[in-house]
Amino acid sequence: MRVNGQPIALEAVSSGSEAGQPSPRAKVDSAIDRHLAAEEALRRGLGKASSDAPASLRDEEQLRDALFASMRDSLALTDDELRTHYEATKTRFVRRQWRLLRKGFATEAAARAEDRRLGATGRLDAATAETIGPLPQDALPASVVPEALSFTAPGQRAAVLRAGSWSLVELEEVRTEPLSYGAVRPQVEASLRLVRAQTEFDAELAHLRSEARIEIDPAALAAAAR
Repeated sequence: MRVNGQPIALEAVSSGSEAGQPSPRAKVDSAIDRHLAAEEALRRGLGKASSDAPASLRDEEQLRDALFASMRDSLALTDDELRTHYEATKTRFVRRQWRLLRKGFATEAAARAEDRRLGATGRLDAATAETIGPLPQDALPASVVPEALSFTAPGQRAAVLRAGSWSLVELEEVRTEPLSYGAVRPQVEASLRLVRAQTEFDAELAHLRSEARIEIDPAALAAAAR
């Protein structure tokens, strides 16, 4: 297998187990794309060829990644573009909040007896229990953590011992609220940069492929299958 006259060693094509692995042709295509990306990275001055010998798999991977990073970091994004991306993906930028009830008891026996009486369908009385939250995880009091974080459905309870006192802690709800654009702007920018860079990277690979001299023989495909 040759790309622009340079042989690509079969060792540069990952083998792995058969389960979940791409087809032999996909493996070869991946090796070609990696080699072309490495060549382009060198052309752009993003690395130096180690010797006159063909680049190793690791060298090509590092050069490919350098090319992608360069394309990602050089993107110019406007605030309007970031806000549009935020609106389209805001469900990814949310904060979970817990709302809990807590009721104290004189003894462990009393707490566990009340837990048994309420059973799976009963609920602590919000009029006599202390309401905690809604609060994000990092703001929950130590008196309800980590038990509260193990709850998966409203009504779940746990008997909790803190500082010698027993209580029942019950989940009322876990809600999610979108974080504001200002609070997550760096994450929004990083997300959009990845999306745009991947699109540009794929287009650049397609362009490089269209101009490259690529020679593949059946033996290379057979070797990739092993």
